[in-house]
Amino acid sequence: MGKKYIKYQIGAIAGTYLLYTTYTLIRNCFAASTAYMNLTPDQVGTVLSTLAISYGISRPITGLLADKISPKLFTCFGLFASAGASIFFAFSQNSIGLLCTISFICGFFQSIGSPTSQKILSVWFPKNRRGTIIGIWSTSKDMGKVLISALVILSVSAFSLTKGNVSPIFILVSIIGILISIIAYFIIFNNPEDVNLKKINEHTEENKTLLKNSKDYVLKNKAVWFLCFAGGASYCASVGIQTWIPMLLQQTKGFSPADATAGFGLFSLGAIPAVLILCFISDAMLKGRRVNLILAALVLVFAAVLVYWFSTDPTIIRVSIITCGALFMGVGGLGVALTVDAVPPFALGTAGGMIGFFEYILGTVLATKLIGYLASATGSLNIGFYVILSAIVIEFICFLGLKSVEKARD
Repeated sequence: MGKKYIKYQIGAIAGTYLLYTTYTLIRNCFAASTAYMNLTPDQVGTVLSTLAISYGISRPITGLLADKISPKLFTCFGLFASAGASIFFAFSQNSIGLLCTISFICGFFQSIGSPTSQKILSVWFPKNRRGTIIGIWSTSKDMGKVLISALVILSVSAFSLTKGNVSPIFILVSIIGILISIIAYFIIFNNPEDVNLKKINEHTEENKTLLKNSKDYVLKNKAVWFLCFAGGASYCASVGIQTWIPMLLQQTKGFSPADATAGFGLFSLGAIPAVLILCFISDAMLKGRRVNLILAALVLVFAAVLVYWFSTDPTIIRVSIITCGALFMGVGGLGVALTVDAVPPFALGTAGGMIGFFEYILGTVLATKLIGYLASATGSLNIGFYVILSAIVIEFICFLGLKSVEKARD
């Protein structure tokens, strides 16, 4: 592969990485700021579940559109619009109704980022490198969460913010989002054909309608259905851990607001190297066979969640948070790689949208609204651990089902 390919491949991975880091930065700004807000767990869960419902409903729609609209244009527009809408969080902190309305609008635009990014990467990199490339890209989600945790802490200090007044954080994050959307537009190209290069991917797009492709390569694809339910369980568990870190550490573990917010970032800090390592192993050592690696990681993360739940030692709590993040998000990165393996590029946006629907409508809503409601009803966020551990067991069963699919593919 010549230097021209390498140049544009660097642009594809750098541009999509930058974009999705910023998508995640914006999407998690509210969750990372909860230690500094005067809201109950049920109110926090209501706002976050509204975004999740909007995101989940929109993912199939934006996934379909990603298979027909210029992915570069679509994903940059999504970030720009998401940043523009989220700036209104700064002026709505005392109204749950307004916060939910803005969350719903943001959720739609946020849903554009993942399927478009995956589609761009799937056409710029061959299958034998996708696990590693998708692994690199998947860490952008974790990088965004690390950065938002740091930005919240720095903003509180720099702007001398008091509890209940975090407006400057939302304004700053929105400005960053608008700038990044403009920069990314100039460094990404949709596919090799756009720059007069031969296509890389091994699939030849058939002369079928969008609905026919969706039916043949997504709805009839057994692997996609396993990934849908695995994704729902995975998001219930991982979002259920990370979303409530700031409030749980402050309310039940005795951490200060700053230390509790830092814990939100620790979860994703551990994820970054883990996603890269696990996806690389699945490519270089396991030749694309990823399911056994996922099953082993889920056993370990079940144990790490138990340690996080019952420990009272601050150091052990922090280590368990890092371990949970590393394993949860490592599994998530491998799951994305499995999706790219199982679906041809011309139907990938649709498949990603469908999986995203389950991840957010099923997984994230349970992780936010259900846990928030149960915590307010019982007076303790510890009740959420029962939901999280149950979700890990369901996720394990779903990936067990993918073993037969992976074996048949080989």
